[in-house]
Amino acid sequence: MSFRTLKFVNYIKHTKNFPTRAFSSRHSLCPDLVRPDDRHLAIIGNKWKLQSSPLFIGDFEPSGGSFQTRSLISRCEDARFAIWGGSLTMNKIHPLLKRKKSLSLNRSDVLLLLVSQKVEILRPFYEELLLHQPIYTMSEFTNCSKKSFSMKNILYKEEGNIELGSVEVLILIADKVSRRVIDLPESYVKDFEGLGLSLQEKGPPRVPLPEVPADAFDHTIKTQYRHTDFYRHVNNKECISWAYDGLYESGVDPGTLKVKQIEVQNLKELDSHQIVTQKVWINKKENLINAIITYENKPVTYTKLMYY
Repeated sequence: MSFRTLKFVNYIKHTKNFPTRAFSSRHSLCPDLVRPDDRHLAIIGNKWKLQSSPLFIGDFEPSGGSFQTRSLISRCEDARFAIWGGSLTMNKIHPLLKRKKSLSLNRSDVLLLLVSQKVEILRPFYEELLLHQPIYTMSEFTNCSKKSFSMKNILYKEEGNIELGSVEVLILIADKVSRRVIDLPESYVKDFEGLGLSLQEKGPPRVPLPEVPADAFDHTIKTQYRHTDFYRHVNNKECISWAYDGLYESGVDPGTLKVKQIEVQNLKELDSHQIVTQKVWINKKENLINAIITYENKPVTYTKLMYY
């Protein structure tokens, strides 16, 4: 299905957690999105530019401007995250997603953050539109109070165009992204079918908890999932931070999972600001369940687990 126009409304939340030299009053990040201790930022836009940073932030001019999307993406090759907002047309972003590997972004995924409270119903639409990239709703990252949206005033079709109403969005390119199964109310099914959009559930089908051999190593893994843990470092090595969602997709309950331990590797201490957390995810290609268990100021246990 061909979509000619996709409009984004520029939105970056105000915050006082960052230096004024790096952010103007109109261009600032939500404190939950980037923690105050993550100050390695680069703003690409009207006046600000900081090179060699793990985070690139681009801003389009309020009127849509002439900011080159291709330039922004190409300069984010070595960035851990790239966040931007503004007015984009599909003839700009669609080829960029196709050219991700040629732009050295093959380590990254595209994550669309829908920050308005009532736009969860649009997630399947964006998955269809953005080459089935993972979509995640981040309404908790904003405190904006908007009017209640409905299918009719958010999304409509006219002569092959699909336009969005006053929907505030951010686009995030990240190394690790959240992948969640999307559940829609039955009342929206007919509306989406009328637009020719598929409502099939993305990702693998949910599977029952596998049987565990009697001699398997029993270990109950409890997860504490935090949205703001985009990444963490252990001895300059990256820990997986979106583990819970991979497990959630498969339908396995991480609170009751029993697995067989086949490999354990102790790493050195985390940074002092890290909290206690236990995480699990599934590596479907290798038929493995991986687990990272971290403790504040204590060694990290990286455990590779096989399920049956």
